[in-house]
Amino acid sequence: MLRLAKTSGQGGGKESAGIAAAKSMGARVDVKTFGPITCSTMIPPASMAVHGFNTTCSVVKNGSLAAI
Repeated sequence: MLRLAKTSGQGGGKESAGIAAAKSMGARVDVKTFGPITCSTMIPPASMAVHGFNTTCSVVKNGSLAAI
């Protein structure tokens, strides 16, 4: 899935809150940055394995965000 959105310009507040919430539920979250591209992988705990894992990469440019 490709997601496109306008950014708020206030940094990663929502993203950081989402990562903290996932970690508090026991998920393992790995984040890596490659220049302007940020990739994250979330692996749920065994109790939530039915939901599967997620890998997302995104880039912000000119006030817009694209994620796949």
